[in-house]
Amino acid sequence: GRTGYFPGGPMGLVSFPNPIPFVDEVTFRDAYQEVVRNRALAPNVVFSVRGAQVILREHPMAFHVLITAPLSTRLERIMTDDGLGQEEALRRIRAADGQRKAFVKRYFGADFERLDLYDAVVNTDGIWCDKAVETILRMAGDTPSLLATF
Repeated sequence: GRTGYFPGGPMGLVSFPNPIPFVDEVTFRDAYQEVVRNRALAPNVVFSVRGAQVILREHPMAFHVLITAPLSTRLERIMTDDGLGQEEALRRIRAADGQRKAFVKRYFGADFERLDLYDAVVNTDGIWCDKAVETILRMAGDTPSLLATF
């Protein structure tokens, strides 16, 4: 996904106004989890945060969605959106996928592609972003007030 973009309205971002001192991995993981859990207390939150599907797995109001598309579709979109050649677009996709996978594995001991971490999987091949959002909101229904997408 793209940072800071959510169709249909602004997205709240967490920022740190001062430099963050170096901390060990356990301290980082614990602080990261605390920030995610605290943000999840607000109503009608949409997360696109690495590891939220693990951190908020037991949250009673969470609806976890894995958003995916075939590599060919992802390549075409990035090449078009960012004006890149195929080689650079592929490099970016592989780097982002690798970083996402490594982060979730390192800090939460999970594989982000494990389907049991999600309530739904949306394949965006052939559908526009606004249609995917509409579909996800329809699947979530009236009960959940917290969407976690990856």
